[in-house]
Amino acid sequence: MELLRDPKIKTELFTFLTFKSENFAWSASKCVHATRGEAVVSIGGTSPMGHCNHEEADTRIVVHLVHALQDGAKTVKVRTVDTDVVVLVGVFHDLLTAYPFADVWIAFGMGKHFQFIHLNGKCASLGVRKSKALPLFHAFSVCDTTSFCVLRQGRENSVAGMAGIL
Repeated sequence: MELLRDPKIKTELFTFLTFKSENFAWSASKCVHATRGEAVVSIGGTSPMGHCNHEEADTRIVVHLVHALQDGAKTVKVRTVDTDVVVLVGVFHDLLTAYPFADVWIAFGMGKHFQFIHLNGKCASLGVRKSKALPLFHAFSVCDTTSFCVLRQGRENSVAGMAGIL
């Protein structure tokens, strides 16, 4: 895993994976989009994506999600190990209003911690107010892919603190 901390290796790896995705024999029913730099490679689907110059991968994923919904996708699955993506996509109430037919899932985590998160259900249980507060809470708690947060405060204590504020 130390290897993936090198930005050059990550860039080369994702370029390779995008190339392999382009040349893979996808089912005709599949629509696949991948970014290579600012270019977006589109396989299948009815409308190609334009350039995507977002620096962070998590915001690029949200751009892909919105494009899929605009393109008429009914069910979208996002695969990630990054809590930033879960939080960004978690501000889903506005998307749910714009695309009420959408069924969005996040395949999150790795190994024994892997889980599918049904975003529609999570947003409904959190409600609009908490869902929209989630990115700010996430930024202040400095929680990312580990359960270690600011001032050695676990994620559970951060969530309890957020519940008290909201």
